[in-house]
Amino acid sequence: MKAQFLLLLIAFTHSVCLFAQSEAAETPSESLSNYLRDMHSIEARFEQTILDSQGAVLQEARGIVRIKRPQQFYWLTESPYEHLVVTDGSVLWLHDIDLEQVSKKPFVDDEDSAPALLLSGNVDKLREQYVITQAKTAGTTEYQLDAKDKDTLFVGLTISFRDRVVTSMSFSDSFEQQTRIDFSSFVVNTEIPDDLFQFAPPAGVDILDETLSSFDHNQNGELSTSVSDDLINSSNQ
Repeated sequence: MKAQFLLLLIAFTHSVCLFAQSEAAETPSESLSNYLRDMHSIEARFEQTILDSQGAVLQEARGIVRIKRPQQFYWLTESPYEHLVVTDGSVLWLHDIDLEQVSKKPFVDDEDSAPALLLSGNVDKLREQYVITQAKTAGTTEYQLDAKDKDTLFVGLTISFRDRVVTSMSFSDSFEQQTRIDFSSFVVNTEIPDDLFQFAPPAGVDILDETLSSFDHNQNGELSTSVSDDLINSSNQ
């Protein structure tokens, strides 16, 4: 569950940043498609809040996110603890800085998840799985995605922006939890060096290498390791 949150964030931040730059199209899905098509990279600071079904705060965190299409991602939680999730699109690294532990996993692009579809810009497939609507209130424009199949993990997703600047995004999962992410210092299509997404474990840390075991699971058609799972896991630790 933890990791799924972060992949959703990856995909949504990708989609959100360029969406704010494009003119509204004839339909909400066309607007979203235009926005995804033009996005190349983003940098932002984030504040994340996770609420339970009763609205009580389960966890709060803040940090920095950097994304570069097609599949490069850097998510650094600075407080209340330090944790880094980074991938170059091939290998996924999770570094618990406080505990000096590192996990290495294969990057798995889950094409059946809303985050992965947003990241890839596959709006046609999103339309198959979600009803996309648009609303404007008090100077804020929101794009809402509601799952047609209520058994899916993410039942609702929302992107909000004001004056072409992304302000927040939120999503609800099948466990009746809601995650909200507020952005600041949002920059689109800035130059981000590829080496930022290359991770070298510090000397002396414990390393758990799951690349072989995860590969075997995938080959057998069983459980696979996805970015979304690991990202949500890291955000809830």
